[in-house]
Amino acid sequence: MDSGFKEELRRLMGTKEVRVPLVFVKGRLIGGADQVVKLEEEGKLEILFDGIPRGLAGGCEGCAGVRFMMCVQCNGSCKVLDEMQKKMVRCGECNENGLIQCPICC
Repeated sequence: MDSGFKEELRRLMGTKEVRVPLVFVKGRLIGGADQVVKLEEEGKLEILFDGIPRGLAGGCEGCAGVRFMMCVQCNGSCKVLDEMQKKMVRCGECNENGLIQCPICC
């Protein structure tokens, strides 16, 4: 949802080739979907989450737990009217997808 997170993953992984989804638990890379399924089948996945409180799915009233919401300045179009120049310009509030981080939970 945000290219900044993709860049952060590239730095963490030390490579430009980053395929998502990737699961990190307590700052440690667990792997992709295949590795997570394997850990679950082996009964080892739950152990990794020991000590982490369970959150409520969809608990945030603003974003329903997604952590992002549509930009309220441009309504997700990434463009706003510059009154001075009388032309459409790039919205300075949102990311490249017209989204902002939820102001309630993030």
